Amino acid sequence: MRWGTAAGLVALCSLLPGLAAAQPSDADKIEAARLAREAEQHGNRNELREALRKFKAAAVLDPTTPAYLCNIGLAYYGLSDFARAHLNLSRCYQATGKWPAGVQDVYNFVEDELARRDFAPVSITGVPEDAKISLKEYEGEGELRAPLKVYLAPGNYIYEASLPGYKPWLGEIRVLDRKSLNEQYRLLAADATAPAGGDTVGD
Repeated sequence: MRWGTAAGLVALCSLLPGLAAAQPSDADKIEAARLAREAEQHGNRNELREALRKFKAAAVLDPTTPAYLCNIGLAYYGLSDFARAHLNLSRCYQATGKWPAGVQDVYNFVEDELARRDFAPVSITGVPEDAKISLKEYEGEGELRAPLKVYLAPGNYIYEASLPGYKPWLGEIRVLDRKSLNEQYRLLAADATAPAGGDTVGD
């Protein structure tokens, strides 16, 4: 299953409820839809990088339409960037609570492929629960918020959890194998004494 899965997905996803985000202007929604149509044309010609670029631009203009997240995930899938495919397909599902036709099969394949390639599922949670998460390996994927699940290859990673009014938290994630990890942060108010950074623990 490759890019053909995405054909017509914009129309399918538009039937699903939108995200609870600030409503874009009518002009932004129109421009986002235009970019998405162009992106789908690129995808159907197997020009996946250009399709990805335009779907991302559409999602920035109109973050309330889950179709763009689905198509970003499918573009990454077509490019064999399975970790980013997983992130964006997960966002699509979280936004709507349901899968567009055929997309769950792609999601399941992506998870299986990540496990086969020794990626570990890493969950990042903490207090307050909706902190912004900065992780270099996922730069360019828009704002990341806890609770967050991402896949990482073996290695050491630094992330930051932040929220206005709180001191930022720097944590280290050590991925040794495909075993799932749970990384927890704890933000303190800006006028409080900060503890040492977080530890990564296996599930």
